[in-house]
Amino acid sequence: MAFDPRNLSQADQQQMVRYQQVAQSLDAITKQRAQMESKMKQTDFAIEELEKGGSDANVYRSIGGIFIKSNQEKVLEETKEEKESLEMRLKSLNMQEERLKKQYEDLTNKIKNIMNKSNQ
Repeated sequence: MAFDPRNLSQADQQQMVRYQQVAQSLDAITKQRAQMESKMKQTDFAIEELEKGGSDANVYRSIGGIFIKSNQEKVLEETKEEKESLEMRLKSLNMQEERLKKQYEDLTNKIKNIMNKSNQ
């Protein structure tokens, strides 16, 4: 006997919809976190290079598709501030991801129970 979701109660159908929503949200958050981690690595590299260059290094900042010569200390400070912002965002994404993983696991167990119940 094949599983037919149309034979489920309204509450069980809602659980299945919620499961799909959580799975999609988890996937989106995981991708955002990966992008944020990549941006964090780039920012760390930029900070490292700015610190190596010293205060007399020629530094350029990209603004609207053009490069403008900037003060090294100012760019370093701004980049460190950006890193702090990225760290906070990454921490938030990690917390959201953990919360969604827990919901996903809980809903997976509920869906298994629903399917087992409907196949009996």
